[in-house]
Amino acid sequence: MDESRRDADATYSMLLVDVLEHMLEKTGQPDQAAYAMAEQVREITGASLVVTLRHDEHCEHLGYIVCPEWRKSLIERSEAVEFVKAIAHIGSVTLWDAESQDPAVKRMFSACRLTNCLSVPLFASKLRVGTMAIIDISFTGNMDSLVHTMDRLSGVLGLILRNAGFQQEAEAIVRIKTRELRESETHLARSQEIAHVGSWFWDFQTDRIFWSEEALRIPGVRPEEVEHTLSGFLSLVHPADRGIVKKTIRAAATGEKPLHIDYRVIKKDGEIRFIHTEGEVTIDDRGNRAGIFGIGQDVTELKRAEDALRKSNTILARAQSIAHVGNWGWNLITNDLQWSDEVFRIFAHQPMDFPPTISWLIASTHINDREIVKRSLEEALQESKLFDIDFRITVSNGSIRYIHMVADKFKKDPSGHPMWLYGIIQDITRRKNVEIQLIDAKTRAELYVDIMAHDINNVNQSALMNIELLQLENNLTEDEHSIISNIQTTIEGVVKITENVRKIQLISSGDIHPENVDLDAMISRCVEEAYHPKDKKVEINFTPKRGRTIHGASLLKEIFCNLINNSIKYSGPRVRIDIAIDDIQKEGKNFFKITVTDNGYGIPDDVKQKLFRRFQRGTTKAHGKGLGLYIVKMLVEQFDGEVWVEDRVPGDYTKGSKFVVILPTNPNQDQGAIGQAQA
Repeated sequence: MDESRRDADATYSMLLVDVLEHMLEKTGQPDQAAYAMAEQVREITGASLVVTLRHDEHCEHLGYIVCPEWRKSLIERSEAVEFVKAIAHIGSVTLWDAESQDPAVKRMFSACRLTNCLSVPLFASKLRVGTMAIIDISFTGNMDSLVHTMDRLSGVLGLILRNAGFQQEAEAIVRIKTRELRESETHLARSQEIAHVGSWFWDFQTDRIFWSEEALRIPGVRPEEVEHTLSGFLSLVHPADRGIVKKTIRAAATGEKPLHIDYRVIKKDGEIRFIHTEGEVTIDDRGNRAGIFGIGQDVTELKRAEDALRKSNTILARAQSIAHVGNWGWNLITNDLQWSDEVFRIFAHQPMDFPPTISWLIASTHINDREIVKRSLEEALQESKLFDIDFRITVSNGSIRYIHMVADKFKKDPSGHPMWLYGIIQDITRRKNVEIQLIDAKTRAELYVDIMAHDINNVNQSALMNIELLQLENNLTEDEHSIISNIQTTIEGVVKITENVRKIQLISSGDIHPENVDLDAMISRCVEEAYHPKDKKVEINFTPKRGRTIHGASLLKEIFCNLINNSIKYSGPRVRIDIAIDDIQKEGKNFFKITVTDNGYGIPDDVKQKLFRRFQRGTTKAHGKGLGLYIVKMLVEQFDGEVWVEDRVPGDYTKGSKFVVILPTNPNQDQGAIGQAQA
């Protein structure tokens, strides 16, 4: 080999050595040269495995140089980790066997069924750089000679690392690294495409920009369609954003500010995309600014989602403000509270005026309501119990507000333990004040009714008694009897009105307690008690049956008595009333259909619609105060029934009327009993 060839080989050898040393010191990857040497040692000694451990003199930052199939098991096995740490502290060549006293060595030998191990400390320039472990030696020669040879291994390893004889191995490493680099570039490009993240580099000296494929794919251009300069880049930016983008990049280039900006680009088809870009200045070997390396991510969907969320939050906040409803969250671990803006306003504070706490909430609660609030919170914390409570709070100006607080959802950790409790708070002050006013009004109305029903009725009864005594006088003229009779009729009407008002009050109050009532017996009593004027012939046809009961109240008798008496009152001299009961079904439920049909004057269609309203009767021959049918409707609807009026002869109201009442049957009375009653 000529001199120039030897010089070239030496230069190339030194280059390969530099590559190996850089890999050894910087990358933390297995050293191929040391691995090859370890394989030679394994062949010479007949060992089952040779492991080279890279570490510093303090035995920290352990690194393994071993065949791949052993690497994972060594790193993951606890006995192996303890073993290598133990031998790494030994400063001389040592032969270990199953009788060794070191606990870590004994555990390793037992777990892996080893017979022996020769540990060799490795030095370079008198500095400890690692340890070689020769495991399960089957060497047939002189063991002392082998130990002496291994004692010199540190220097040999240094010679190996600096010897150009490993040119072939180094070239293999270069090929491997080149292939890994290409694979890495492929993976990077694919990752950028999936994540919609592109990278770029702007060279200050040449004003040239280098883009990754994804960096150009985001704005929708090909490399040949855009100038690879800063001006070319700015041409892709939305015109409204170019100024701020240029200013931000220039500031980053001078080191004034870091590069961090969101902007828009316009694709060739007119679509607008949002880009988030970050970058930093790179420094060359001389310490000068060389350029900016940056990344750009397509955040269009994120921006749209943020806009939608912002609009949703705005709508939610507005809705909460209108309804005076806010949401809250209680961290059951830290005891912290989180409030929406409206909750702060409900408590007469501006949003985020202070960090809310449970103790502050209890202190703001009206003193007479604190117990229910404390108990509800304690049950939620200790028993995972939700709650729905009303209470009062005292706000900063001293006024009282009514609060409706609901806890409706727990958030639990993977083990099932509650972490958060969520709910709502509503200001119900206005509603409560209305309720209080209604209660006051109801109390006053009941007082007036009681006065009317008791005191006025007593006066009326006294007047009627005096009239009856007056009528016993024998010397009264016919005109005087007529006047006294009219006065009696008027007072009896007032008594009837008083009774009706009392009935309306009783129905409206909801104090009627349902009971099982014999429908036929109730109607029969109305027939017996019916009004029979001297100038009319009254015929009432009704055939009662046994076993027909409804779930109502005795007050329901007023329905049928009222209808029968109205039919008599508003008919001619010959009155005929037919009463019938049929069983029907509606929506799978059983009802009785009761019809009261007469041959009276009838009711025009325009009057039928308002007949059951208070004080509205229309232009008919009916007389009275207009409360009777209103009471009928209230009673029927109180017990989930219906009532209406029809013509006895369809289409001709002058032939009389048919009143129809629908009432639910007793729910405990089966269909068979109804059928037997109708038979």
